This record gives sequence, C-alpha cells and structure tokens, in this order.
Amino acid sequence: MAQPLTASPPFPAEPDVARRLREQNAHIAQIAGGLAHEIRNPLSTLSLNLDLLAEDFQEPETPRERRAGARIERLKHEARRLQDILENFLRFARLQDVKLVDTDLNAVVEDLCDFYEPQASLRGVVVRTHFANDVPRVPLDADAFKQAVLNLMLNAEHAMPEGGELILTTRLEDGSALLDVVDTGCGIPEDVQSRMFD
Repeated sequence: MAQPLTASPPFPAEPDVARRLREQNAHIAQIAGGLAHEIRNPLSTLSLNLDLLAEDFQEPETPRERRAGARIERLKHEARRLQDILENFLRFARLQDVKLVDTDLNAVVEDLCDFYEPQASLRGVVVRTHFANDVPRVPLDADAFKQAVLNLMLNAEHAMPEGGELILTTRLEDGSALLDVVDTGCGIPEDVQSRMFD
C-alpha cells in the first residue's frame, strides 16, 4: 500500500478562506481545551485511586485478591490509554502555526526509522529505506512531519499482524520531494478507501 507524501510547500489559500479557517480552528481548539479539562480532572482522580488500590493488592493472599489485582491492572492500563487518546486529541485540535525550515528529508526519515525500528522488530516488521540522492532540502516542520509519518508506520504495522516489510522511499518527481510509505500488509478494505483521507 503506497502512500506518497509531498514535502513541497502547499499552495497559498485565499486570504478570506485562510482567515475563516484560522477562526474555525481557534474555535475548535477552545472547545477541545475545555472538553479536555473536564475529562482530565476525573481521569486523574480515577488513575490516582487505581494506583492506591493496586498498592493494597500488591501481595495478594487469596485467589479473589489476585483476581481483583489483575482487574485493577487492566483498569490502570485503560486509564493510561484514555490519557494518551486525550493528549493525542489535544495535539490534533490545538491551533499551531507550522514552522517551515529547510530540512534534509532523508535525514528526517532516517531518524524516524531509527526511533521506530526496535518496536518494528518486536512485531516482526522489517523496515527498509531507499533514499534518492537528488532530493533537495525541503521546507518542513520536522516534528509535525515525523508525527504524520509515524502514524502511517503504525497503521502499516496494524495491517501486518503476522509481520512483514515496511519500505520508505524518497524520490524527486516534477520538482517535488516525495516520500512513499509502502507495506506488505492486507491493504485498506474497499469500503473504507473512499473515506481514508477524512
């Protein structure tokens, strides 16, 4: 499944359109911040009390206490997962200006692969890279770009539950620097393909 990403600067939006988008994003970020605050407080209380309960069951003496301890650990895991979802949502909704800096695309992808490779090997995924030497430096917000590519890599991992190959290739095409993210997984079901960029 190939997913090319262009690293060239986007076309400038019309001034009125850009202003309306900024206003909408600011409004969404404000709502998201309020929602996150309302969720974060009870979630913190829940996590704290689960930690205290876990301490009480650190040395279980009966099968019932062992079962209770295992259930508490499962709940702690789910509470941490909710916290991660909340943080990811906030990062997505938060209004941010993209900070474009001339960047070596190959170096960014190589750093990301080095970071991801230990997790990949645990899942039976082999990461391969092919870097084109003629790719010029490109204007990138490296952190945001890495997050986007990491999401593609994690999606690829989920599509290869039995392991496989993940291939990242940089190339130059019609003046644009491209990154292809290809995996040997099951692909995207046909009924989902029309909505994959939503």
